[in-house]
Amino acid sequence: DEQPFEQQVKASVSILTKQDDKKELLLKWSKSSDRKIYASYLKEVMSYDARPELGGVSCPVIVIHAYDEAMRVPQKRLHQLYTTAYAKLNGVSIKTISGSFHFIMWDQPERFISTVKKALETKKPNKAVDTTR
Repeated sequence: DEQPFEQQVKASVSILTKQDDKKELLLKWSKSSDRKIYASYLKEVMSYDARPELGGVSCPVIVIHAYDEAMRVPQKRLHQLYTTAYAKLNGVSIKTISGSFHFIMWDQPERFISTVKKALETKKPNKAVDTTR
């Protein structure tokens, strides 16, 4: 039904971005989506585990993740979750951008762009690098 769906989406968007205008945009996109495709996509994304395949990746990878105190998860714990999830990925660099929810590019655009530019300039990491900010 429309009402429970909208309530669920409103709850979800509140933890995806700190930007009110973007929350409205996410709500609009969700409400205008095809529900069958939306449900299928959500099921696929939430049930697929790519971790066993990470050992086969040979190119340098930089994982960027968000952190904000409002997440109510200690930063060290969240960073450890990412470190553990990507443990099979040889030479991975994990970077935290604080002051952001899921959509880092909306919540911390300058830091996001700077981090991506630095990642694209990186030739090849010498070893696994942990750069928590």
